[in-house]
This record gives sequence, structure tokens and C-alpha cells, in this order.
Amino acid sequence: MFGVPIIAMPMRLDQPFNAKLVVEIGVGKEVKRENENERFKREEVARVIKQVMDQEDGKEVRRKVKELSERMREKNDEEIDLVIEKLVQLVRKS
Repeated sequence: MFGVPIIAMPMRLDQPFNAKLVVEIGVGKEVKRENENERFKREEVARVIKQVMDQEDGKEVRRKVKELSERMREKNDEEIDLVIEKLVQLVRKS
């Protein structure tokens, strides 16, 4: 919603699935670990952040995030307008 790329650091439960989804739709990158029981390495975290924020391949992520943010804001405005319209209808009936 705020146009910020996601740096996914999945740990357990649904987080690995969500991280894959973020990467698949192109709005973020995942910090990888060799296995799920080890800690994230600071070098890998820094590499992914730098990749998203500074490097050429991060441009596409930033572009997609901006695009998704704009679509979400438009949708949110449409939904608010619909709620207001329904409220006005209810008030008029009473």
C-alpha cells in the first residue's frame, strides 16, 4: 500500500509461502538460508537490501511495487466511495 519493496525473511508456518508469493509477483526479494534451522546471515540480508534498493535488477521490483501501490489506492478509494453511497442510502431511508 505504501509503495515499499518487501524484504522477506521467512521463518515458519505460512511465511515461506508468503515469501515465495512476494517474489513471484515481483514486489520483493527473499533472504535465503541454507536450511530453516540456521540464522539469517547479515551479509545475505545486506546483499538483498542493496539489490532491491540500489542495483539494476531492483528497478523492476521498485516499479512493480509502485504500480501495485497505485492500484491498491485506487481500489481503496472506490470501496470508500461505495461505503459512503450505501450510508447515504440508509440515512435517506430513515
